[in-house]
Amino acid sequence: MQIIRLLAAAALLVGLAACQPTLDPLKRSPSEALDRAAALSKSAGTLPEQINLQRINAGLPLLTRDSRLTAAAEAHALDMATMGTLSHVGSSGYTVGTRVNIQGYCYSVVTENIASGWKTVALVVRGWMESPGHRANILNPQVKEYGVGRAGDYWVMIFAAPRPGDCSLF
Repeated sequence: MQIIRLLAAAALLVGLAACQPTLDPLKRSPSEALDRAAALSKSAGTLPEQINLQRINAGLPLLTRDSRLTAAAEAHALDMATMGTLSHVGSSGYTVGTRVNIQGYCYSVVTENIASGWKTVALVVRGWMESPGHRANILNPQVKEYGVGRAGDYWVMIFAAPRPGDCSLF
């Protein structure tokens, strides 16, 4: 069972890295999938790829990208870079929950990781995984989607799970 799970995770990473809209592990050989997963784990990769690799290693499902979460993350990264501050509260006074609601994303769970000064994806992921709070956000089994933003050396990754409904109720 563990081998099948590892092969399925490796095949999903192959599709994720190739940016294919449909992930079909049956179209790849097991050795190709494992080779790609091993290469990905050694390379910098993108931030979402590396975060999803951490989740796979913990037995959690992959996160999928949401454009509204990405817009909120990008805006917050730019705001922090412009203001020269590192904070979960933006210059407008908004927290992550308000920022994603403004983008039209209704959430049941929302968390945010931020970083500044780290030049590479590998350093950001290592720093977050060594921090109990950031690690808990990455490995939260309730979150299903993500958005990433970067402005210079300012990084933002939002993790969330959708809630059906009208965000104007908040």
